[in-house]
Amino acid sequence: MKVTTHEIQWHQKLPIFSVDFEPPQPSQTSSSSSSLSPTLPPGQGLSTVVDHGSCRFATAGGDQVVRVWRLSDGPAAKIEFLAELCNRFEPGVVNCVRWSPSGGALNVWSEVQSGDQSAMEVDDVEQKEHWRILKTFRGSASDMYDLAWSFDGRYIAVGCLDHSCLVWAVEENQCIQKITEHSYFVQGLAFDPLGHYLASQSGDRSLNVYKQTAVGKRVAFSLLARHLNATVPKCSKSEPDGAAKESEDPKPDANLVGTDNACDGPPQPNELASVRLFHDETLPSFFRRLAFSPDGSILAAPAGLIEGDGEGEQSTLRYAVHIFNRGDIGR
Repeated sequence: MKVTTHEIQWHQKLPIFSVDFEPPQPSQTSSSSSSLSPTLPPGQGLSTVVDHGSCRFATAGGDQVVRVWRLSDGPAAKIEFLAELCNRFEPGVVNCVRWSPSGGALNVWSEVQSGDQSAMEVDDVEQKEHWRILKTFRGSASDMYDLAWSFDGRYIAVGCLDHSCLVWAVEENQCIQKITEHSYFVQGLAFDPLGHYLASQSGDRSLNVYKQTAVGKRVAFSLLARHLNATVPKCSKSEPDGAAKESEDPKPDANLVGTDNACDGPPQPNELASVRLFHDETLPSFFRRLAFSPDGSILAAPAGLIEGDGEGEQSTLRYAVHIFNRGDIGR
């Protein structure tokens, strides 16, 4: 594998909080249109043919704008700036940007043709694409950490600093449910690609899984499982006398892969211990963005901990990403 590093002043040297690649779209011959898809000339359908040599992606950060780029593959791979999206009427730091599942729409922006009067113009920036604000969702007085699209593009879920998750029906532009199961900032959300679950992660050290059920023409979410702790066998310490103890501070480069626990000695099957799965609110990270695999078979949850030897303040901690099998997330 050959790796090329592209150095770009992405957002005026300010922090980048979100990066998202546009989902690949198959060609479609239908001339029908969708409010979540770009406005295309008649006969071109909802999306264009997949180009395996290039793809679009978007970035968002502390300079209050979203930028759209094109990554071209090949011997001379390059990144090309396409557009800058800026809501000058409601400026603010952009914490998250997500493409709609059908492509052609970023959060609530949609691509339009050049010359469209609704296109948002940005001074002193050459735009190769033109975008307009499609919808604006309002329902929380607090900042929003993360958002996720449902697999069919009908719903958007948002995690807020007021400890709530808001679910909007996109077409109706209406908040259909406010979920208040967390006791701290909701810092990550993920929809199940198979349409059965919504998962959220918070600074209260929990991962919540909600079951999605149909209620008339809409959906509703109810708490199915709450993951806080794990029960693991205790283990004995096998360390030579005088050996240096590990640092009490978690280390990002700790060896976590393939270990059932962080102990050096053999497990004690008759002694069990309850350990915390996730870091508390002091975690030096702004987000806890969990994600389902594309086939929905696993759920990866960041901000995880593996507790090692010792008890209390003497216990060693290591950062981890916990992987849940689909069959276990609802237990």
